[in-house]
Amino acid sequence: AARTTTSAQNRANYGEGSKQVAELKKNRDALGDVIKQMQAGRTQLFSDGDKMAADVQKFVDATEKTDFAHEASALEAKVLLALVANWRTLATRDAKGVATFKTNVGKAQQQIAELEKADLPSNLTALLAPVKSGVIKYAEAFDKTVPNLLRGDELYYKAITPTIVDMTGKMEASKAEIGQHFVSATHEAEDRIAGTVTMQEIVSGIAALFGLLVAFFIARAITRPLAELVSD
Repeated sequence: AARTTTSAQNRANYGEGSKQVAELKKNRDALGDVIKQMQAGRTQLFSDGDKMAADVQKFVDATEKTDFAHEASALEAKVLLALVANWRTLATRDAKGVATFKTNVGKAQQQIAELEKADLPSNLTALLAPVKSGVIKYAEAFDKTVPNLLRGDELYYKAITPTIVDMTGKMEASKAEIGQHFVSATHEAEDRIAGTVTMQEIVSGIAALFGLLVAFFIARAITRPLAELVSD
């Protein structure tokens, strides 16, 4: 289109459009990679989150009616806050949720560290270990999921969508200009055709008139001598 158009504006639009298509392809590929990583991380996040919550519940149930029940409840509350922060971030896609999640995970890990310093019986120590590793895995899964989710949003809404809107606007402008040229060319062609038809009609009329005149003079040239012979 850029090579064949006679419009400088359309040529510029097509040239810019070619660059934008290349940019779209690059961003599309980047978005595809981000989505794959996000989906893989999200699957791990859900699985690790369920296991972490179950392990915390086991620990809390085991500490019931012991001197560590209060500390266990505090740990459960902090883990639940981390879970809520994760779900809120996934739902709202708000970048501020990352900091909130990390803060709550840090508080949960601090509570675990305090429990590790306490004189826990062996059965509680054994139940606390998977909670500790579960919180770490949950945080790692969050780091694989949410940053890629936010990056995907950024690519789609700030890079891909504005480019598509801009390209569409330019192509629509070119389409409108082509339409205007088509209408103008059609009218010009119709005017030329009408002018040609009129000229043909005029020429035909003149030719017919000329033919009549020639016939008249020929007939007169023949009939006059005959009339003179008859009169003699």
